Amino acid sequence: MRGRLEAPLAALLAAVVVLFWPATRLFFLGDDFGWLVAGRFALARPLGWWRAFTQVNAAGTYRPLGQQVFYWLGWHLFGMHPLGYHLLDLALFLASVVSVYRLARAHLGHPWLAAIAATPFALSVTHFDHLGWTPAVCETLAGLGVAGALLAQAGGRPRAAALWYAVGLLADETAGVVPAMALVYDLLVARRPWRDAVRQEWRLWALASVYLPLRLAMGVHPTGLFAPVWSAGVWLGLIGRSVRTGLQFMGPIENVWRAGPVWRTATAAGSVALLAASLALAARAGRRLLAEWRLAAAGAAWFLLGLLPVLPFAHDFTTYNLDIPLLGFPLILAAALRAARHGATAAGAIWAAAFLAIGLLVVDGPGGLTAVDGNAVLSRAARVAYVAMETRVDRGGTPLPVCIQGGIWPQWVVGGNALARLLAGGAPARVAYPTGACPARGLVLVWHAATDTFTVPHV
Repeated sequence: MRGRLEAPLAALLAAVVVLFWPATRLFFLGDDFGWLVAGRFALARPLGWWRAFTQVNAAGTYRPLGQQVFYWLGWHLFGMHPLGYHLLDLALFLASVVSVYRLARAHLGHPWLAAIAATPFALSVTHFDHLGWTPAVCETLAGLGVAGALLAQAGGRPRAAALWYAVGLLADETAGVVPAMALVYDLLVARRPWRDAVRQEWRLWALASVYLPLRLAMGVHPTGLFAPVWSAGVWLGLIGRSVRTGLQFMGPIENVWRAGPVWRTATAAGSVALLAASLALAARAGRRLLAEWRLAAAGAAWFLLGLLPVLPFAHDFTTYNLDIPLLGFPLILAAALRAARHGATAAGAIWAAAFLAIGLLVVDGPGGLTAVDGNAVLSRAARVAYVAMETRVDRGGTPLPVCIQGGIWPQWVVGGNALARLLAGGAPARVAYPTGACPARGLVLVWHAATDTFTVPHV
């Protein structure tokens, strides 16, 4: 099975590429430029590597593989071409999909059923943000580490599981929940006695016991947007929102619905097909679904455990935080498919097709994510600003004044372009940001808050 690419898996991977290809068209934005500078300059010497792996970064997080090392590799492979970074991000995500498929295959046997079970993870539009905004690649890599660790642990390869877990921990702190997820799986699905389960997973727990105190010793200072929220009401609301968005029902679907009768019909048809297929699976499964409660309960527990590290930071919650929680959905669907038995393939295929169709509408339909997602809109603004600055910068050495009109967002979008000049080999003094009135000579970028775009009137 591992030596060849099965047709169902190939079809699933192709659907992932089609669905998320629009995310690869986004430009660098905001934090990208700081990480590019770190990747090119800070990691150009051994001390930079030492600091990357022994200290928190400027944002107060510890993600050496998911940020510094990724951008170091990206810079040396792709330079200032964002497509390469997006393709590398997408390749890491495809590897996660392969791990989820293999785990589902182990429970269902049938390759097409495994591809169907993997669908709610592979084709959830919540992945759009971390595939389109490169600084969130840490979530992609952490998801790969967690999926790889759980697959290896379930397959009786504890050493490989520990290695994947280490990758996840070095990518993002949210991967820390792997030992608990593995324990739930061993107790509920593998049905091991808890002592045997802990012995089977001792490497994971040992890694966690070393990582946690070291990470705390580096310092944790959550303030402002990152200040923790200790409210059961907020958490319950966030859990409900996570379930809805994970199943494709997020804000842009309303925009598509309102775009006209054709789009309304398409949205309604996809939603009805998804609901009908779900009811058909439930009817086929009947009481047999109770016999699969262990697999379904493990999936629900994985979802909640995956959310656990991000619930306290509800103010900073975004859809890319759902990469690890969504690993639970394939187990839940696999339980339904196992219970439905002979009638599972047709109903499951309709379910997966409807899930993909709704995803395509949410991503690229009128008013979809490519049109209204914050990072997608801001990255278009950043491209306008970057191109304008590149075409207008004075090669003679006189600083080019760049005046930003419009508040904090345009400063975040354009501010990185001074670092871009540094990355491109130009002296940073070639670009200046006046704080007073816009000068007569220079480049004026006018920010329009209603559309989140720039205009460049003097180019």
